[in-house]
Amino acid sequence: MDCIIKLKTCKKKLHQYPPHLRSCPECNRIWKEQNRERIKHLQQQWAKNNPERKKEIDQRYRKNESLKEARLNRTREWKKNNNERVKEKAREWRTKNSEQHKKSLREWKEKNREHVRKVHREWTKKNIIRVREKSAACAAQRRAIHLKATPSWADLAAIKAIYRECSRLTNETGIKHHVDHIFPLRSKYMCGLHVESNLQIITASENMRKNNKIWPGQLDCQRG
Repeated sequence: MDCIIKLKTCKKKLHQYPPHLRSCPECNRIWKEQNRERIKHLQQQWAKNNPERKKEIDQRYRKNESLKEARLNRTREWKKNNNERVKEKAREWRTKNSEQHKKSLREWKEKNREHVRKVHREWTKKNIIRVREKSAACAAQRRAIHLKATPSWADLAAIKAIYRECSRLTNETGIKHHVDHIFPLRSKYMCGLHVESNLQIITASENMRKNNKIWPGQLDCQRG
């Protein structure tokens, strides 16, 4: 003989639900839909009053492998639907944590050099005209800086000899070399001179890493 389960009827007499449940799921869903802001406010208040408990629950939730994929999907979906908000939040964080952001970015680039180079090469191919325009503008700017940073007493012949030696090293070794200013001509903290005593020949890769951010006797507060 088949067992007939008698369903419960909710207080509003609108829905029926299994007897083992304490309340009507449909009524609960409707109430939550209508009181989203109130629920959110209560959750925020609870989290504020119970920080340790909230932290413990969050850690347990993140460690639950069975929920990992669902959690990632919800995150991706939310980011997709709130793209502008995500960008705005990211900009705000970078502004407030500029030093931390720069440090994290440098570390990531160090660990992913090949990927960075590949992306850079692909971007350069797609934007070759823009790259050439920028390169020409930078070259003109460098020439102007050199002219302003070259005092009347500078030994121009010695400077030309250093550039010739740099070209010779590049041709003989097959490794690109640059003439680097030991003390940068332009940086946030100092302005060096375009004179023979402030020039050195180093490899292009070393010069790219050095840029205008490293010089002898540099203080810790000037790094980065």
